[in-house]
Amino acid sequence: MKKFYFLLCILFAGGNLLAQTYEYHFNNNLNEAGGGPTLVDTLTCGASVAGYSTRAVCTGGSKTVLDFNAGEGLVFRNSPSFLDPNSSYTINILMRYNSLTGTGNADGAQRIIDFDTTSNLGIYSFPPGTVPPNGLVEFYTGSPLVANSNKEIPANTFFLYTIVRVGGATDSIYTYINGAKSDSLQGTFGLLAPTSSTAPIWFFMVDGITGGGSTRTCEDGPGSISYLSITNAAFTATQVDSTWAAQCPVVLPLQL
Repeated sequence: MKKFYFLLCILFAGGNLLAQTYEYHFNNNLNEAGGGPTLVDTLTCGASVAGYSTRAVCTGGSKTVLDFNAGEGLVFRNSPSFLDPNSSYTINILMRYNSLTGTGNADGAQRIIDFDTTSNLGIYSFPPGTVPPNGLVEFYTGSPLVANSNKEIPANTFFLYTIVRVGGATDSIYTYINGAKSDSLQGTFGLLAPTSSTAPIWFFMVDGITGGGSTRTCEDGPGSISYLSITNAAFTATQVDSTWAAQCPVVLPLQL
């Protein structure tokens, strides 16, 4: 698998060997596949550790995954040589939520990725019936919400969520669900990137201040993660599709 992503980075960069990927398979540990930074299991909002379990990720069989409770999440410890506020990146998350409605907050929102430890900016899943965003994965870069997804995620079913950032003057974001393009957003100007070259990336949990008073705290819910990769380069659509095929070669019955 490591060779697969090494080749993807070469294809993307036209031979630029500076592109780097960290991969996590959650085989009863939080270690990076190649000896890179270990993820940190972190608790907020009174959470407890859920631990590992065996689940059917694809119809071809089951594997060990990491379960997380509401308020439990993962922290990726960034480094100056990997990502900074101007970096292009690709993040792949093969995950599931127990429910499309989060249990930690009245609005039912569940934070997937958070880059800013002092605000509620980030990427969220919202429950069906909310207007907006009615069961979609959304960017929040300030008020109002930026609707970015034209596909609902499946409940209690693993899906691959991919976010690709092309840093630079336009600062463009592209998202994919199960290898299929969901939507794009231009001009995010660093709002969906690490706030510094050493700032961590948070997954599945609030990191501190979320804004909006007590009604916006603990925007989370329980679920599982089977795979995570973080690359300091922007994947093409072909590379994203190849990632989905590699992680789930036998597709799940529910297709988006």
